[in-house]
Amino acid sequence: MANVHETLGRNVRLLRECRGWTQARLAETTGISPTFMMHIERGTRGVSLDTVEQLANALSVEIGVLFESSADSRQHTGGQDTYSTEMDSAGIP
Repeated sequence: MANVHETLGRNVRLLRECRGWTQARLAETTGISPTFMMHIERGTRGVSLDTVEQLANALSVEIGVLFESSADSRQHTGGQDTYSTEMDSAGIP
């Protein structure tokens, strides 16, 4: 079972990729350094609530979506099948 940092990181990465964004673009949009963004997506660093809010705003999702299990997060992709496909290919139910 993934810890909260890994879940957050996985969801940020999948939502970012679903939008066709690079890590650099999301980092620039949120004001987060590219290096820190890499750590967030890997789940190797904790983040403040302010940072979580910045990520949610940039990705146009509610904060809670970033912490949902992957199966629950599929509905928050603006109807894009890419997110579900990536999750399925990653072995996420």
